[in-house]
Amino acid sequence: MAPWAAMRARLLSKRAIAAWVLVALATAGCQYANEPEPTPPPPDPGNPAPFALTIEHIELAPMANGGMFTGNEAAVPRAAAEAAVEATRAALARYLDTQFVDAATRFGQAGARALLRPGLFDTLTPEQRHALGHLDLPVSGVVTGPATGEATVLFDGGAAYAVSVDYEAKLTIHYRGTDRGHRVVQRGTVLFTAPTWGVESFALTLDVPPPPPSPSTTPTEASA
Repeated sequence: MAPWAAMRARLLSKRAIAAWVLVALATAGCQYANEPEPTPPPPDPGNPAPFALTIEHIELAPMANGGMFTGNEAAVPRAAAEAAVEATRAALARYLDTQFVDAATRFGQAGARALLRPGLFDTLTPEQRHALGHLDLPVSGVVTGPATGEATVLFDGGAAYAVSVDYEAKLTIHYRGTDRGHRVVQRGTVLFTAPTWGVESFALTLDVPPPPPSPSTTPTEASA
């Protein structure tokens, strides 16, 4: 075989191999792309995850008469404001988990009492306790949903004095004896005050579907 012919044969052979490799890679890529994504297991109402509360926006606001307590109108440092927001976010997340997630405490008093300043819970009306989630419900399980909020840091004299959090938290509850989930939404505003960051006041609503009626237990009369 002439040298040029042998060279041409080797070149064609290399091109054929390269083309085969490209086809093989493309085929493998198509097969990988067409593989269905694994379906995640559904949430387990009997083993709910804690709320992942996030604060999406922070605003700094001086009190109406900045410096009225200290005579110092210095702006609060951003780091101090973020530390105050994190303290209140953590307190609010603990309340949500205690009040709605933990099987031993949900819909009781513990979460609300821990959130509020000492003694405030005992002064609340039934409507206010309802808004905080103090309810007698036949709940067998829950599934947590999104929880997001925005915070406003009130400051005076360069120190964070209070933090107001506007938030919304969603979850799904399952009543005993039923398979259907019911959406629950709590939304509104809580005002934390330094230095303990307990809630001094709040304006909340809690939307809870009523439990289904229990089956009648009246015995059926039979005639002879």
